[in-house]
Amino acid sequence: DKDGDAKLPSSSDQQYMFIQCDEGGECCNGNALNCDLRLNEMAFATVHNANSARESSSALGYNHLFDLDRALVAGYRAINLDVCKCNGKIQFCHNFCDFGSRDATQVLLEIMKFLMNPDHLSEVVVLIFQFSTGNPTVEELYEVMQDVDGFTELMYVHPADSSEWPLMRDLVKRRPDPKRLVVFQYNG
Repeated sequence: DKDGDAKLPSSSDQQYMFIQCDEGGECCNGNALNCDLRLNEMAFATVHNANSARESSSALGYNHLFDLDRALVAGYRAINLDVCKCNGKIQFCHNFCDFGSRDATQVLLEIMKFLMNPDHLSEVVVLIFQFSTGNPTVEELYEVMQDVDGFTELMYVHPADSSEWPLMRDLVKRRPDPKRLVVFQYNG
């Protein structure tokens, strides 16, 4: 705006509401029609280097103005994070340890806070981890995930003997154990 304060874009004075389902009705990632789609048939708006935001980073080189939690509320459901090992600790960074880095546990806690919010219990989030600086391992990242209460329990594991992905409704409604996190990794 004219004062230099960034605001979320809007096509009108009314804020866009990502979740458009009837109250009490079936809902999957913002729309009841999504529930009949398989995970691999969905389109997921993605935030690249999601940890790197001006709002939470003191370093130069941020990719976004706003933090990850605001991106999730706005409707982004795929999160790309560079996994780095900086000074022996797993962090999310922007290709270099001092370039938009954030504590991995804090970022995962933000994602869990969003997923556990009663208003977001019908949401599935895809995490895409790119292994980067410092030679971090999948095992080290998984240890960090296990330290965040409930995180690994929400992760969907695709069976090796199955080529068919689950319906969105099956991920969201699976009781007593919904699987609302889907994790991919590369370079690791």
